[in-house]
Amino acid sequence: CPAGTHPVPGTTSGIPTGYPHTSQGAQSAAANYAVALGGDGMFTVGRRHEIDDTVYAPAAAAKVKTAQDQAYTKTLLGKLGLDADGNAPAGMTFVSRTIPVGTSVKSATTTRATVSVWYLGLIGTAGTGSTDPVHTDWMTWTFNLTWTGSDWKVASDSQQDGPAPVPGDDRAASADEIAKAISQYGGFTYAR
Repeated sequence: CPAGTHPVPGTTSGIPTGYPHTSQGAQSAAANYAVALGGDGMFTVGRRHEIDDTVYAPAAAAKVKTAQDQAYTKTLLGKLGLDADGNAPAGMTFVSRTIPVGTSVKSATTTRATVSVWYLGLIGTAGTGSTDPVHTDWMTWTFNLTWTGSDWKVASDSQQDGPAPVPGDDRAASADEIAKAISQYGGFTYAR
């Protein structure tokens, strides 16, 4: 970061963790947890459980894992062009990224915070013959966070559509251009 101060001291399972016990810390946690929960790792069972155990409070993680395992069905994965294990076909690149645009604190105490993250999502499969090309979605993800004594963790969360801006006049990139961009451009650690 430009000031030379890292927004969080470390990571757990590749996800930024160790947020300050402040409103800004809660906003940073919500933005980074949206990135993790909106990423392509959620489409394979082992990585999804690792993400859940990192971002959710322990009691919430157990419930969420069961619900998600029932939601990420072979049918859902197939609609996204993935096999039953969440893998893209040879020669194709599956894309699922969450890009936070901003955060808003709805309420906060010393032990709980409700933070909404407005974000742009990229999802789909890039490749010749893809049945679900990469497209954008605008969403708002609201996190009810709890302070666990050492970090902010998600107690519960919900999503709603929008707000979505008017689409621009951009030329849609080819599947190869999207796949190349996904492999070349990494994500960020978000801090408020």
